[in-house]
Amino acid sequence: MTTGYGKITAEFAAGGSSEVPVINEVDAYPGMKGDGWASPWQSRLSAETSLRADPVTGLGSKHGVRISLKAAEGDTLTGALSRAYENVPGLKTGAPHGISFLYRLENPLTEGDSVSVYAAPGPSAVTSAYVSWSLLGDAQRGWCLVDGKKDGTVARLIPTGIPLSAGTVWKISVWADPANATWKVRITADAGEGKSYQSPTLNFRAKPVSMPMPNLTFGANGRLKKGGDIQFSVGDINIDLPQKFE
Repeated sequence: MTTGYGKITAEFAAGGSSEVPVINEVDAYPGMKGDGWASPWQSRLSAETSLRADPVTGLGSKHGVRISLKAAEGDTLTGALSRAYENVPGLKTGAPHGISFLYRLENPLTEGDSVSVYAAPGPSAVTSAYVSWSLLGDAQRGWCLVDGKKDGTVARLIPTGIPLSAGTVWKISVWADPANATWKVRITADAGEGKSYQSPTLNFRAKPVSMPMPNLTFGANGRLKKGGDIQFSVGDINIDLPQKFE
């Protein structure tokens, strides 16, 4: 929903799940187009992967959605959930804007598993040369940032020193400048405990071209040796005027 001039939000206030989808409300799962959102929530999955969404609480004072991506033993798990947003009065997707959300990993990652958060021009299961900004996380390195070359390739992967531990609620605030193809991010523990990190200015991976309806995307990838799933929760999503990085 929109809350005032130049702001788009998702608090999952109307609920919804895979079993009981809510399709006649904007602020729901999967929701519907409206209030700055150009689409409902959409999934993109490999043939071996299934996705389940359930309501969740404990993400600050807001509701959220818990995503479980599951694959059988020996299969590769690849999938993501995304939602496109568009221009609203006071906020243009081609101008500097901020994207913030709460994120909690629900079960520990094992070696070879990873999660990702990124903006893409359309729904996708994995990152690609067309992604603008992106964060990656795994059990060994924790949260990492992708510093691109603005030509579809990656210059470097920057470890933040923030561990990706299950149960911790992280507030992640991204500042994106599409015109200059640059971005910054701040990662803090929502409860005020643990480490925090603020990045320098980084470059987009993609070429600086127009992305009129960016897809905010939350994904996971892995080859689960004994089968199983990767679970994470997201909520309190805000897209608004640029965050201040001091």
